[in-house]
Amino acid sequence: MKIKTLNFNKKLVTAVFLLAGFLKSFAGTIAASISAWQLQIKDALDAAAIVFAIVGGFIIFIQYMQGNSEAQKNFVKLCIGLGIFAVAELIVSVFIP
Repeated sequence: MKIKTLNFNKKLVTAVFLLAGFLKSFAGTIAASISAWQLQIKDALDAAAIVFAIVGGFIIFIQYMQGNSEAQKNFVKLCIGLGIFAVAELIVSVFIP
C-alpha cells in the first residue's frame, strides 16, 4: 500500500499566506466603511422623511383649507408613507450593524 504525500509548492503556500495577511489587514477598514455607510443611509432616510412630512403636511393643510374632499385620503396616504420610512429605517438599523 503506497501512501501519497502532499507535495506543496512553496511559492503557492507563500502566496496564500501573504494573501490571507493582506485580507486580514483590511478587515478593520471594511468594518469602518460599513459603519460609515450605515450612518449615511440613516441620515438620508431621515432627511427624506422630514421633507416628505413637511411637504405632505403643507399640501394636506392647503387642501383642508380649500375644503377639498380628497384631503382625508391624502392624509392617510401621508401616514402610510411615513410608516414606510419608519420600516425602512428599522431594516437599516437591524441588518446593517
